Amino acid sequence: MPPDTISETPKFVAPVFDGAAWPNACVARGAAPTRYDELKSTSMNVAALALGRVRAMSGTVSGVPYCDQHKDCVDLSVRQDRKLELKWSSLRMMRRYLALNRSREAMRTHR
Repeated sequence: MPPDTISETPKFVAPVFDGAAWPNACVARGAAPTRYDELKSTSMNVAALALGRVRAMSGTVSGVPYCDQHKDCVDLSVRQDRKLELKWSSLRMMRRYLALNRSREAMRTHR
């Protein structure tokens, strides 16, 4: 896939890293950032639902850099194994994020 691939909806998957560093650029196309957004996600634990219990898992990521022209180019989701993942619209910016965080551990949710 060409490195400059852009998807209309976020689909390129990467883990959320504990203490993650973000590129000093808009996560959509790489322009200078003008704001830093926060992403939140909540998910129900399917295994707990099968036992008649409701267990919500949530996660928050802050400091997502955007320029004035873009928003919602990265989504946060909670997997059933409690790991957080990011879905990106820009393959190039996702790869920059991964390169910045090579030595970090994947982050898990809060209960």
